[in-house]
Amino acid sequence: MSFDQPTFIEKLLDSVFNNKLGNRLYKSYIKTLGLQGNERILDFGSGSGAASRHIAEILSKDNGRLTCLDMSEAWMGIARKRMEKYANVEFKLGDILTVDIDDAAYDAVFVHFILHDVEKDQRQRIVNALSRKLKAGGRLYIREPIKESHGMPPDEICQLMTHSGLEEVEHKITKAIIPGPMYTGVYAKPCIPTNLKCSQSGNCAAD
Repeated sequence: MSFDQPTFIEKLLDSVFNNKLGNRLYKSYIKTLGLQGNERILDFGSGSGAASRHIAEILSKDNGRLTCLDMSEAWMGIARKRMEKYANVEFKLGDILTVDIDDAAYDAVFVHFILHDVEKDQRQRIVNALSRKLKAGGRLYIREPIKESHGMPPDEICQLMTHSGLEEVEHKITKAIIPGPMYTGVYAKPCIPTNLKCSQSGNCAAD
């Protein structure tokens, strides 16, 4: 799928598979994140909003906020239409390395089927930037394809995350008919300084 200018075929495939046939699968996955509805979340590489809209739905119930970040004006235009009924969504067009988003501003970062499309020598810089956007105690949710022909190895995902200062909470390998084997992981940003403790929800509180 093109980052900047999707073709007619890519738009058609997105409409059929992501917006319609895959809608239930996206919704089911978002439910597993255990969001409370009051979080501030960054969706990195939000694309057409196929997954984002389900996050926005949950966050709309308790004053949560969603930031959709993407480099493609075309995909963002589609995402805006899909989520036009949600007042709790803001859209940022640009690169995570340069966009005007404050560090330590988000309770969670969502990364879905996008990191494997980033040039390999740029991935660590990207993950480091995403880690900086998280509050202490925040979580990064990631799902990526891992087949050799189109994806990235699970070991590389884990290394990228841990080298950015994040700690693994859990991960699993699953399979689906179309994308094939997938890596699904949750990583947490340690609570610092040491006089802060992380609650089960991932939030930090003074000791």
